Amino acid sequence: YFAPTGNITATLFKHDFDNYIISRTALETINGLQYRMTRPRNVNEGQLKGIELGYRQFYDFLPGWLSGFGLEANYTYMKGHFLDEGVKSPFQGMSKYAYNLNVLYERGPISGRVAYNYRSKFVDTFNYRTLAAPVGPLDLIVDPIKTMDASLSYKINDNFGITLDVENLLDREYHDYHGVPNQPRDIRVYDRVIGLSLRWKM
Repeated sequence: YFAPTGNITATLFKHDFDNYIISRTALETINGLQYRMTRPRNVNEGQLKGIELGYRQFYDFLPGWLSGFGLEANYTYMKGHFLDEGVKSPFQGMSKYAYNLNVLYERGPISGRVAYNYRSKFVDTFNYRTLAAPVGPLDLIVDPIKTMDASLSYKINDNFGITLDVENLLDREYHDYHGVPNQPRDIRVYDRVIGLSLRWKM
């Protein structure tokens, strides 16, 4: 804690895995016919390590209405792999790095926040395309995901308050692909959602 309303945190972590279970899709021959089968299986070993950094502070030393501003930020870096038949692969759903930035405001009857979140690309499914000969099996990879939301509240009195929420300010898009970024499998554009609510406390 470096100030009454400020702190910095740091965490180092490392975890070793043994007989980690994954879901793997592969071609199997049954009665002379090939089928695309997805089964759970154990892998020999794995390791996950990284660092988390955090910062939070309200700038109450600023003059007047500016003293209500604050900032919350965190950053995570992860590096990991598991061994499957001697081959190193990243963990399913693991982004190498991610961070969040939240601009906060709390003063008198007004409170608000704007939150930005980012995560780097990650593997969604291993060997998703097992019929991609002669290229061979391809993983299903999801492009980086970026989101931004905001909310603003006003306390009318001790019993009533009103809140405006806006989700997906950046019109978030979702892209995934089979090993080749410029050949997407799926592209989605998510709707922006705006909500207005009135709170009543008895």
